[in-house]
Parts: sequence; C-alpha cells; structure tokens
Amino acid sequence: MKSKLDLVKDWITRAKRDLLVAEREDVSEFSEIVCFHAQQAAEKSLKAFLVLKEIEFPKTHVLEDLADLASQADGSFEEIREDASLLTPYAVQT
Repeated sequence: MKSKLDLVKDWITRAKRDLLVAEREDVSEFSEIVCFHAQQAAEKSLKAFLVLKEIEFPKTHVLEDLADLASQADGSFEEIREDASLLTPYAVQT
C-alpha cells in the first residue's frame, strides 16, 4: 500500500500533467479542452491537499465542494471557491 506522501505526489504529478496540456493548447481554438485540463489540474491539486491533511473526500468533480473541505484545514481556500465554480462545469460528466 502506498504511503500518504506517495499518494500526494501521485495527485500532484497528475495535476502538473493536466496543467502542461492546458498550457500547450490554443485557447481560442480549443477552449473547452483547455478548461477541462485546467479543471482537472485544480481538482487533483485539491485532492492532494486533502490527502496530505487526512481529510476524507467523496468521489466528486465539484471543485467548490473540495475547496470547502480544504478550507477546514486552511481558511484561505475559501478565496478560490468562486473561481473554482467557473471550472466545475468543465469536469468529466458523471
């Protein structure tokens, strides 16, 4: 079984990859793809933080919910809630 730190590193590595893809795309031509990868990077980064802080989270792609959970450990996450709500619609459809 992976250690907590290994799980955090995995989430961060995946988030960085999504961010790299988002940065490579032409925003004018592929805006939905860019937003999808930006949403994925944010989601994976939030989940890495939650794992690090040992805060359980549901299976969700709703960034606002993840930010709310993260704010339990660090109140500054409340500041990203509004921006997070802009990316949530680009999440994987469940």
